[in-house]
Amino acid sequence: MPSISIEAPDLLKNGPRLNIQLAPSKPVIDYYLKNQKQPPNPINCIALIDTGAGITVIKQGLPANLTLQPRGILKIATPSCPQFQCNTYDVSIFFPVSKVVVPLVNVAEAPLAGAIDCLIGRDLLRNFLFIYEGYSNRFILSF
Repeated sequence: MPSISIEAPDLLKNGPRLNIQLAPSKPVIDYYLKNQKQPPNPINCIALIDTGAGITVIKQGLPANLTLQPRGILKIATPSCPQFQCNTYDVSIFFPVSKVVVPLVNVAEAPLAGAIDCLIGRDLLRNFLFIYEGYSNRFILSF
């Protein structure tokens, strides 16, 4: 079982963050290749593991950078916004440190403040083991 173990001296302040890459989903990449077209390059992102998020969310504007088409509309609520509609997209998520790819993830596009490009929600976390070691400023994600 591949694992990522990250020590972060600012874990309490910034939360469990890690570098990922977003790309079109595997079916979309297969479509590009079948039609002899170059798929969009993956985008490097900073993701925050968020056990309070029911779904994985990507920052507004990233789907356009990957030339993705919406797959649906979803109503979500956040602590700062009672409820709003957002588009959903199919993406793949690559965890470079462990070389693990999740080839198809349905994500919501929403405004994210600061340096965070992605919230990894419980929909994705249900497939992993996540350990938060606050006393040692470390977290572990096993696939």
